[in-house]
Amino acid sequence: MTFDEMYAGSEIKIGATYRFDYPIEFVTLPEYSAHRGALVVVEKPDETSDVLWDSPNGVEEIVDRMFLVRAVADDWIGHAWESELTAT
Repeated sequence: MTFDEMYAGSEIKIGATYRFDYPIEFVTLPEYSAHRGALVVVEKPDETSDVLWDSPNGVEEIVDRMFLVRAVADDWIGHAWESELTAT
């Protein structure tokens, strides 16, 4: 599957603003925890990271995609899974 095919089904829009819903259970990346709940702009799909796959019934399907994001308040740059981005 090509990179474009992997991101074709995503509902995340490049340049749009989302709330970064970083899970509260995750505490090993303090800069990510500090931006939990922050507004972020999706810069682009993260071409260096894998997508998460699931293989129910032997059929592979994408369950999550990663994006490069920038915080509106302070221009922090980070990575966010599609499931961590909520429309505002």
